[in-house]
Amino acid sequence: MESAKFYIVADEGHLGGLSEGDESWWCVAADSRSRELGFVYVKGAGVRFVLEFLDFQETTDYCSAYGMRTGTVKLLRILEEPISSRQLSSHPLLRGMRAVRRNFQSRWVDIEQEFLTPLEEFVCGVRE
Repeated sequence: MESAKFYIVADEGHLGGLSEGDESWWCVAADSRSRELGFVYVKGAGVRFVLEFLDFQETTDYCSAYGMRTGTVKLLRILEEPISSRQLSSHPLLRGMRAVRRNFQSRWVDIEQEFLTPLEEFVCGVRE
């Protein structure tokens, strides 16, 4: 993947009722691109979902209220054991990510290129 975003949400909302491989809507940053990954960090839990952005839909009032657009996404991964802020903060590389340095304060943060592969490996594969 060339780019990804780190989404910070208060609760898992409708994503909690989906299964891996399901397609649904999600409020995405206006500059999102097709095939971009989204790592969804649920406050109080950690990184819980990995999404792939597919395309834009007609924007709903719900998403536009947050300054975002409505997109079609595919749920790639549900983490039964979310990756906590403590795990991200203690990771030798990922603790330098903007989202971690900002203490998870935002709606979304672009993931810097140098952190994308380590984050994918940590979340989707090998947990160090």
